[in-house]
Amino acid sequence: MRRALAAALLAIGLALPAPAAAADRSAPEPVAARDAAADALAVHDYLLSCGGCHALDGSGSEHVPALRGLDRLLARPGGRAYLVRVPGVTNAPLSDARLAALLDWIFVNFGNRTPAGFSAEEVAAGRAAPLVDPIAARAALE
Repeated sequence: MRRALAAALLAIGLALPAPAAAADRSAPEPVAARDAAADALAVHDYLLSCGGCHALDGSGSEHVPALRGLDRLLARPGGRAYLVRVPGVTNAPLSDARLAALLDWIFVNFGNRTPAGFSAEEVAAGRAAPLVDPIAARAALE
């Protein structure tokens, strides 16, 4: 487990773009570099805010749900609102925008077929109304 975490952290460091020279700061960053930087930041945020409970591969555990197959919840009425109101989301130490980007990254990288497209405003609204009983709320969706 420690080796996997160390490898993931090393990969983050290698994936981050090199700092731009002082003369290049006014030039726009290429899209591929922004995407690589955004992915590296999402991996970082996942490792620090989600991976400890949901596992590095998103498989979850006996008491923590897997992050694969979440797209089926998006197809159900109330499923999208559920996802932004669970304790791991409402209590994550990230800004609403970074958390929205992390949720999108999870959908892309853990085998979900439906792109999520969460917004910072949607995350903020979910955080304002956290679920009291997420297990019952999820059971009601499934």
